[in-house]
Amino acid sequence: MKRKLSFIVVFCVVGSNPVAGNPADCDPLPGAAQNLLNQYTGLQVHCSAGTVRSFYGKPMTSGATPDDAAAQWLASHVAAFGITGFDLQLQRRSDIDFGKFTIFVYEQEIGGATVEGGSLRILVLNGSPNRVVYAVARLARVPSGGFAPDTVDASTALQGVQQDPGYAQLDDWGTPEMVVFVADEDIGAGTAVRAWGFFGRKADPSTAEAYTFFVNAADGNLVYVRNEIYNLADIHGNVVGRATPGTRPDVSDNQPLPITQAPPFPACA
Repeated sequence: MKRKLSFIVVFCVVGSNPVAGNPADCDPLPGAAQNLLNQYTGLQVHCSAGTVRSFYGKPMTSGATPDDAAAQWLASHVAAFGITGFDLQLQRRSDIDFGKFTIFVYEQEIGGATVEGGSLRILVLNGSPNRVVYAVARLARVPSGGFAPDTVDASTALQGVQQDPGYAQLDDWGTPEMVVFVADEDIGAGTAVRAWGFFGRKADPSTAEAYTFFVNAADGNLVYVRNEIYNLADIHGNVVGRATPGTRPDVSDNQPLPITQAPPFPACA
């Protein structure tokens, strides 16, 4: 079962006094971010488009276990990102660099709906004690007036796209799921909407097409279409390497040859 963490916090904005690690496009900082910098001398903050993105450069909260350290950081400092009124679902916990670090990956939810692309990650340096050394997030904001009421159900959203002549060739459709979607690449700066998200694709791989559609649950408008097929035809360059001819192993009388001289393998012929 997924772990859910709720964050409904109150934060203020401090004055525009410059601080170490505070880029010009994130001034003034949220009060909780300033408090975090004050608490850990030398800590750095990275901003993008006026939104706090990450904290790094100095160890922060500690715990008896990596899980405790991460939980303490969230309980004490999640407001430092300047966004409130959301939940987090723990998606993944992994050891990296042969156990030197533990990373925690959370998915953002608002009102029970997953935020498309919304995430928060915490990196813990394992030791005695375990210390959070990095926190980074892409979080959507709840609209100031709240979300518009849902008036379009899942079936209507799906049928609206299926009836669009531009997608008549698609013959395999997914089940719509309610999500929170922000069309802006910088989700912290864009306007979030509740939307039905689902895929549509052609089952024949020889003429493959695949898209993810987002339909506004308030008015039925198609908010965004994401092409899920990435064409690599424009990549240019040379293949460099060696390959062993035939099906025999690399032995003294069957030495590897430059790829341009080696007979093609059946799958590449």
